[in-house]
Parts: sequence; structure tokens; C-alpha cells
Amino acid sequence: DFTSANRQVGWAYFCLVNEDTALLTKYRCSNKDKQFTKLVLEAYDCLIRGVKRIELLRFELDVLETAYQFTKLRNQQVAITWQEVQQQKLALPIQSAKELAITGQDLMLWSAKKRGPWIKEMLEAAVAAVVNDEIANDKQQLKDWFHATIDEG
Repeated sequence: DFTSANRQVGWAYFCLVNEDTALLTKYRCSNKDKQFTKLVLEAYDCLIRGVKRIELLRFELDVLETAYQFTKLRNQQVAITWQEVQQQKLALPIQSAKELAITGQDLMLWSAKKRGPWIKEMLEAAVAAVVNDEIANDKQQLKDWFHATIDEG
């Protein structure tokens, strides 16, 4: 049996059990409820298939904890404990892509290139490099990394 004092957790579990997030629209849930449910269900899937370091960036701890509790309620096998999930999340050099020391503006300034999809791709690559401990989240080091990456490409 499942109970929760948190409305959003309740809706997320309701959608998980019914395998239907359209229920949120049918019951006129808020966008905040819909977003929380979407993230919890994505985190749930990540935990079941084996969450990667880079995926931990996408989720706040409360979302991960809710998803982890759902795996236990549904008797799903998860390769790591909740404590390990917490430790891995908190050990990341950045907790969100927003914490990256550089921006798209920096990339355009350093390259003299115009806006375009290359910025998103390069920022995602920089986030991955920082999260995978290939480079520190330091503006100068990221600038050097950027120039080395551009020279290779």
C-alpha cells in the first residue's frame, strides 16, 4: 500500500502505477505537478537501467529519492543503494549544468562564431567533461579545453 502526504509524490505514483501521465491533464493538475511527475518517472527509469553520472545532473535529490522509493514499492531491482545514489550525486563537481563556469556567450567570444546549435553541443560536451572529471569547472581551464577541442575538430 502507498500513502504520501505530498500531493506531487501521490500524483507521480498514480501515473507510474497506471503507466499514463496524460492523467495529470485529465485531472487538471498544475504544470508544477506535471513537471515533477515527468522528472520522477525519468529518474525511476534511470535507476532501474543503471543511472550514469551525467544523468544525476538532471535530477534534484528529492526527485531521485522519490524515484528510488518507487523502485522499492514496485519491487524493482536497483544496482545501488539510496546512500550510494546520494553520495554519487553530492560528489559531482557541479550539481546542475547551470553551475558550469562558462556560458554560450563565452564560447562565441572565444571563437568569433555566430549563434547556432554548436553552442548547445559544446556546452553539453563541457558539462560531460566536468562531470566525468576530465577537466575542472574553471573558466580558464574550460577555455583551454574549448580551444583544444575546436582545433581537433
